[in-house]
Amino acid sequence: KRISPQAGMYLQESVGNDLQRLRGEIEKLILFSHPKASIEKEDVQNLVGEGREPGIFDLTKAIRERKVPRALLSLSQLLDTGERPTRIHALVAREIKILLRLKEKGGRIAPDEACSIIFPGKGRYTRFYWDIARSYIQASEGFTQEELINGYHQLVETELSIKTGREDERRALEKMILSLLVR
Repeated sequence: KRISPQAGMYLQESVGNDLQRLRGEIEKLILFSHPKASIEKEDVQNLVGEGREPGIFDLTKAIRERKVPRALLSLSQLLDTGERPTRIHALVAREIKILLRLKEKGGRIAPDEACSIIFPGKGRYTRFYWDIARSYIQASEGFTQEELINGYHQLVETELSIKTGREDERRALEKMILSLLVR
């Protein structure tokens, strides 16, 4: 994966000299920009922001880890910074779909196979992708198959609520997060 000079400079300005955070942001950018060949400044702006605001991956990670307060805070911050509710919904739906597909494998899934579910069409996977796949496999173990199926049904209901205006977008997304994570 390549990163444009403008994107690299913007990333450094946003993150500073914190190498651990920089590594984390680069990992997220690689995932966020898939399947594009390069990371552009707009990708960094959308994901990393100014370095103070959470990105969409903070929300999806909180969901994977079943951290309700962090997920609700990330959701609120994303909406407050102008992230589109339909985009948030789509990325959460993708997350649940991945977890469900991994769960259906019954815990007997190799990292390469998990990578093909998480990063379809990539073809060849390195250790970096295997590590991400292992974290997804572990996260899928924190949910029952029934919870993920019910979560997927809740996602459909939330999408309908948002698109028809039946419910306030923020409230619909908050209810969705709670129904996905609270046992």
